[in-house]
Amino acid sequence: MKIYILDREYEFENEEQELDDILKTIYSESNKSGRHLAYAVIDGRDVYTDFREYIEKRIDSIKSIKVVTMTFREMIRNSIISIRDYIEEEKGNILFIARQFEEGPDEDVIKDLDELLEGMGWIIEYFQRVDSTQNLAHVIPDYYIWNEYALDVYRLGQVINDLEEVVMNDDEKEIGAKIVDILPVFEDMQEKLDRLYAAGE
Repeated sequence: MKIYILDREYEFENEEQELDDILKTIYSESNKSGRHLAYAVIDGRDVYTDFREYIEKRIDSIKSIKVVTMTFREMIRNSIISIRDYIEEEKGNILFIARQFEEGPDEDVIKDLDELLEGMGWIIEYFQRVDSTQNLAHVIPDYYIWNEYALDVYRLGQVINDLEEVVMNDDEKEIGAKIVDILPVFEDMQEKLDRLYAAGE
């Protein structure tokens, strides 16, 4: 297989014993010149997480890995777009899931709720990772707006806790009501993300 990183090309055998060297090359070469691994295009497919697992399962057949690197500022900007787009997409799903719980959910809706909880967990996890960055005020487009966004993320965490509590109690109508509580938080978060994006232009 061939690996392309920052205008350089590396070649490895498609063998399991090469996996550690492949990953070491990807991570070490990506972090040169103040850049960071953003994602990899593996045989035409974008892969953002779990690189080891993804490559290991396909080690026999992978032909090319194109590593995409970004500065930390670029990664934050791209993530602002991704989170904003995710929220926009999920706003319609929230009302649908809530109605289904009020009427009596089936297995598909329960799966939708699990995926929604997973997505909200990803938002919070990403926020915590960025918020713990040193010199964050010099990287974020507008630190004041970021702090406003932080309050919305904390609100989202509380809504998730409340939702998980009623899920444990198996009260379907109350679950539906708590799911609807996500909507105003998402709308507030989306407004802050729009302002953060505009501040970075």
